[in-house]
Amino acid sequence: MNSSAMKRIEIVKELSFVPDNQIDNVKTFIEFLLFRTGKTGKKSTQSLQGIWKNKGFEKNVDLESEIKAIRKQFNDSILNKMV
Repeated sequence: MNSSAMKRIEIVKELSFVPDNQIDNVKTFIEFLLFRTGKTGKKSTQSLQGIWKNKGFEKNVDLESEIKAIRKQFNDSILNKMV
């Protein structure tokens, strides 16, 4: 394990000894370091809008009834196997 990874592990262990009234200060300091280096520490969000476009769902006129029919077929096949 490289020294950077070892240091991270040590920091995490030492965090458990930080008094509760100082946790906010630690968090603020870490956020400051990330800001100073240009990293936010927050992952960017991605929109899922349009991921199903042109996948064939547009061809189903009544998608809800199609889903209900498939669920019924699936349910019936499970019940037939249990008998």
